[in-house]
Amino acid sequence: MNSGIRMIVSDLDSTYLKNNKTISDYTKQITEECRKQGIIFVVATARPVRAVRNSIPNIDFDGAVYHNGAVVHFADQLIANIGIKPETASKILQSINKDYRGIKLAVEIEEHIYSNFDVSYYWDGISFTLTDFTDLPLKYADKIMIEASHIEELDQYEKYLNEELYIQMSENTLGIVMNKNASKINGIKMICEKIEIPLSHVVSFGDDHNDVSMLRECGIGVAMGNAIREAKEAADYICDTNDQDGLAKWIEANILL
Repeated sequence: MNSGIRMIVSDLDSTYLKNNKTISDYTKQITEECRKQGIIFVVATARPVRAVRNSIPNIDFDGAVYHNGAVVHFADQLIANIGIKPETASKILQSINKDYRGIKLAVEIEEHIYSNFDVSYYWDGISFTLTDFTDLPLKYADKIMIEASHIEELDQYEKYLNEELYIQMSENTLGIVMNKNASKINGIKMICEKIEIPLSHVVSFGDDHNDVSMLRECGIGVAMGNAIREAKEAADYICDTNDQDGLAKWIEANILL
């Protein structure tokens, strides 16, 4: 393949990372070789900044799309921070907390989680503030998280959102509410604009609902062998699974000729 690829974008969990949250030496070697050849490497993840820098400190990358696009960095420079208005986030959380007793809710504001439950249920070792959401700081929220086990559950929360927001499933455990301008593909477009690389020269890798738009709109979209059906249908190619170094194998065969 004469790819003409100038930037590689990869989701982290179940894509760049194995199921045990590690990175193989082979995958690291391949992406580092790309960077040596002048190809930009960007990670695009639902994780916040701290969960990448602290939990996976051995990843080397040039840019990052965090929080599904709410926070965008390139070369350690903040490009965008697109959140939910303080009064809007508070109203949504208080309303759902009242109408759905016992449902697990959380909001992330400036790298800190405020929740109505012990967040170790989902994330070990993360500090949080227990709250009923009446005392949140008056700052923009990166995202709201709602307990959900399948995508159909999300429909019942649409009535709480205004026209600026959307809700999306994440890893079959949470519904994520975000600003409509915050998405992985929009974050990628911002980085492309900053470094003057056309979207047609970008290859993206992903596996989940929040990867569908970037798989569809980037020059080349590659779904993992372990990806959900919607991601595979949106992609141009399907590679091997994350546990079998699918991303690295595809890059070596098609980009590092």
